Amino acid sequence: MSKETAKEPKKKKSFNKKKLKYGSVATVITVVFIAVIVFINLIAGILTERKGLKLDLTPEKYYDISQQTIDYVSSIDKDVEIAVFDNESNYHSNTYYKMVLETLNKLVQYSDHITYNFYDTTKNPDAVNKYAGTISMDNIVIASGDRVKVLSVTQELFAYTTNSYYGTSALSGYKGEQELLSAIMSVTDANPKTAAFITKYNGSAIFGSE
Repeated sequence: MSKETAKEPKKKKSFNKKKLKYGSVATVITVVFIAVIVFINLIAGILTERKGLKLDLTPEKYYDISQQTIDYVSSIDKDVEIAVFDNESNYHSNTYYKMVLETLNKLVQYSDHITYNFYDTTKNPDAVNKYAGTISMDNIVIASGDRVKVLSVTQELFAYTTNSYYGTSALSGYKGEQELLSAIMSVTDANPKTAAFITKYNGSAIFGSE
């Protein structure tokens, strides 16, 4: 056996040690990385649950509300009850209704005086009879004391563009925040005013609505 042949086992042993060393380092890095991700998700979950913290990544900020709305609802000192006449599952499964649900959650987040509940008109007749007038599914009732405001979700919380040629209309934007804020102002303010939001500039629609 030559000298070169006798040295081969040592090289192989050294190579295995390096491989084991780098493999262990890679494993530790992977474990640490996974632990950091789990920790971040845990903290995010706690903040979401306790503080209502959510990031709105939509270009039109459909899931966020303006500082104007935050300032007003934070300042009210009257209890406001919002009754949503629909199946709650629709507001979790439908993309457009989710916008309304997120707005309601934001209003509750910034005011201890605002609450909302879902009611089925067929299963909760008492909830319907509580308010004067005709209440039906798709309605949202905003009430404070003896003041009541009724909104139609599909007709008033969303904007539509009409095609005069084909005689059809298409959903063009969301204005739930504006309408809900106006309704809250009308039932809480001694001298109610209508909340105004700029939706066009130089003839062009902004915020995805008209």
